[in-house]
Amino acid sequence: MAAALAGASAVAQSSCAGSLQALEIPSGIDGALHDSIYWDRDGGGPLPAELVIAGAFRRVGGVVVNGVARQDAVLGWQPVGAGVDGIVYCLAVDGANRLVLGGAFASAGGTTASNIARFDGAQFSALAAPPPAIPSAVRAIATRGIDELVFTANTQLHAFDGSSVFAIPLGGGGSVGGQAYDVATLPSGKTVVAGTFTSMLGQTARNIAVYDWATGTVDDLQGGSNAGVPQVAILANGDFYAFGSFSTIGGVTAGGVALRTQAGWQGFPTPALGFAPQGGAVSALGNPIAFAITGIKEYVGGAWQPLLSTNILLPFPTHLRALASNMLLLGYVGSPLAMPPFGGYVLGGVGLSLASGVVGNFQAAATLDNGDRIGFLNGAVAMSLSNLPAPGGFVRLDDGAWSVEPTGTAPTNAGGNRATIQAILPQDDGSYIAAGDFTVIGGAAIQGIARFDGSSWQPLGSGPGGAVLRAVQLAGGDIVVLRVDWSIARFDGVSWQTLAPFAVGVQRDALAACRDGSFVAYRRSTVGSAVVAALERWTGGAVASTPIPGSTAARSLAELRDGSIAIAMALGSSGVLRAVGSAVQPVGALLEASATAVAALPDGGIVATIEMPASVTGNPPVARVMRWDGGSWLALTDGGSVKLEPQRDGSVLLTGDAILDGARAASMATIDAGCPSASNAVASG
Repeated sequence: MAAALAGASAVAQSSCAGSLQALEIPSGIDGALHDSIYWDRDGGGPLPAELVIAGAFRRVGGVVVNGVARQDAVLGWQPVGAGVDGIVYCLAVDGANRLVLGGAFASAGGTTASNIARFDGAQFSALAAPPPAIPSAVRAIATRGIDELVFTANTQLHAFDGSSVFAIPLGGGGSVGGQAYDVATLPSGKTVVAGTFTSMLGQTARNIAVYDWATGTVDDLQGGSNAGVPQVAILANGDFYAFGSFSTIGGVTAGGVALRTQAGWQGFPTPALGFAPQGGAVSALGNPIAFAITGIKEYVGGAWQPLLSTNILLPFPTHLRALASNMLLLGYVGSPLAMPPFGGYVLGGVGLSLASGVVGNFQAAATLDNGDRIGFLNGAVAMSLSNLPAPGGFVRLDDGAWSVEPTGTAPTNAGGNRATIQAILPQDDGSYIAAGDFTVIGGAAIQGIARFDGSSWQPLGSGPGGAVLRAVQLAGGDIVVLRVDWSIARFDGVSWQTLAPFAVGVQRDALAACRDGSFVAYRRSTVGSAVVAALERWTGGAVASTPIPGSTAARSLAELRDGSIAIAMALGSSGVLRAVGSAVQPVGALLEASATAVAALPDGGIVATIEMPASVTGNPPVARVMRWDGGSWLALTDGGSVKLEPQRDGSVLLTGDAILDGARAASMATIDAGCPSASNAVASG
């Protein structure tokens, strides 16, 4: 019988490894928007033109689209073929009405296509057979006729003549020479090139020029500009706007915005954005629109007017598209500090999101017993759900839909700033406990830890006596917290007891609950001029210590299936240590890596967030979520800063900016338990 049970255990461990998946957000966009365009995919047919968006996202509206999506009038967001295996930075439509994608990818729709691909409405194709080599990521692209293209690859100017790719030399200072940031095609077929350069094809040109393909001549546009031009915007009549940091262009004074007409240059006053314009667009009325990280303004009635009703701090936008007289689509790089998230539009002076969903990364998250996910959104400013009122930071994922938790105003700390939530602890009655450095939460004066019963926040007894750095719930229901002064306190449901008071020279970095009702803490003590580290196991009021070699801080602890303790080390030769009784050993060989988080898996494995230093990976350092299967570490994500949240059902939540399947995850992912409960007969009769 023992042998049979041992065999069953081995099978169970190998068959319940669980799986890693991004949590679907049906109406969300899970990555950065880089460009957008209207495309009439059936040409002169009955279908209307559709909005096409491209970027670093994998999902839009819960649909897997892989970097590019179209908005169907009936079905909503739909994939464009099977998308790409990387990031799309720019879009265009060629003379054959094919959608042209430029970016950083190796294939499109399963077809090999290096960084540029075409989509004819049914399938993807490369520029030619065999596909020409594109040296690096394509950031801007302009079409010429049926097959020809002009594009920038790593700020170097290139062209495709229908059969091959060739470079167009730009002169300039520095080792890289001139650089091209934007390209556009005029109605005449000529190409506008904008960037930082002093010559083009050996002909003098400063930062902006027009190339005539028929004659091979470069028009320097009356001497160009005295500083870089990152973006241009073309009008239907062939005139175009230039945006940048220049103060003169073509001999005309301009505040970073100028219009080129057949008569010459017309300068505009500075938009007074606090920074030089980083780009811009043209409105449907023909007015210039300029942006910087501090806002967006439109030139109307002889003066610059804020396009948004409130001037918000924007992340760096890459493109602006004027879609209607009062609608402007924005594209962003990375996670924003304020609305709209990733990509959005301005309608009637109000900033709205392109697709609803969670904004920002989660600071803490948990799974309730009914399967709902509760999360607290990170950010120096109050984050919100797209198209929903700003919450107090807490949101709920219920059956695939996000909603704002009615928790009142955002928690604040003693300085009046937005507080940090370090842990969310689900309770059997459906309520949950939040712990952090707040002194006010939901408008109530409660310090450090509080319980939300569905309508209001309630204190836990008299409170922990200070801000909370870590909080865990023991098997018997008691709450143990690590306070900001590195002391430990315990709440038994009625009153608080200090287990380890503040002591000079003693610091505790991490805390974890164990299945037998005990808990562990990682302590560092100054003894003379040395720092001594130890793992403390608290059982009732008694504490036993296991010395830890070195003096490195620990960032996270987790009890493994066999009762040993995994330790995520901030620095060291291993990254993750394992304490078994009084023995401490590294888990695998992670070279010079450090670990920021660690959690146990039901199959006996370990999952950890590992930071590989530049000395191992090259510059910059690389962070990955990795899994220990008993013999080796395997990468689960391609990169990103991730926090691990062990759940009561055995699963592990990943919150932050994990990169899954080559694309950004939707703020939250999960490693499910993989071990469903089962009952098996041992003997019949």
